Amino acid sequence: MAEVVTSGSRTWVGPWLGALSILAVVVVDSVAPSSIVLVALLVVGQLLAANSDRPSRTLIVGALAIACSIPLGWIDDIGGSWRHLTAIAVNVAGTATAYRLGLTRLRREDAIRTTAPTLDRAARLALSMTAGNIGEWWWDIGSGRVGWDQQASALFGLDPDEFEGTYDAWLTRIDERDREAVLAAVEAG
Repeated sequence: MAEVVTSGSRTWVGPWLGALSILAVVVVDSVAPSSIVLVALLVVGQLLAANSDRPSRTLIVGALAIACSIPLGWIDDIGGSWRHLTAIAVNVAGTATAYRLGLTRLRREDAIRTTAPTLDRAARLALSMTAGNIGEWWWDIGSGRVGWDQQASALFGLDPDEFEGTYDAWLTRIDERDREAVLAAVEAG
């Protein structure tokens, strides 16, 4: 099923992996790539635990990352036949090298974890604004462009397409009795 070949201190330099020492090579005949990862994890986890004073749990997790990251390929002349191969590698300092897909997944999960509450708050705010008949507007001070949502258009008695989208156009929509106080607030702010 699987054969472990220990390669000692050979060093391989890959285009995106950097300098690596090949710790073990797991050779498997006709097995799906997901099974190769599982076999590699078990075998290398045992090898690392036996050859290191570090906690085996940490090293096995590192081995999983490497097992998933090394590209699978074909090699010849191991036992006289062509076989599928995956290599388990650690960097020359002896620590496991993280793989890109795992980092991408962790980053995606972290982004979801941190973004979900923000999206939830935004949805609640939008619901509250709709229920309270409150419009939203924005002003790009640098360009002088002003925009607003459909509710703000309705509050000003306009169709969304009628507003010209400039600061001056917005200012003309402010009631004359409030305009001086609004201008003072803009200048102070």
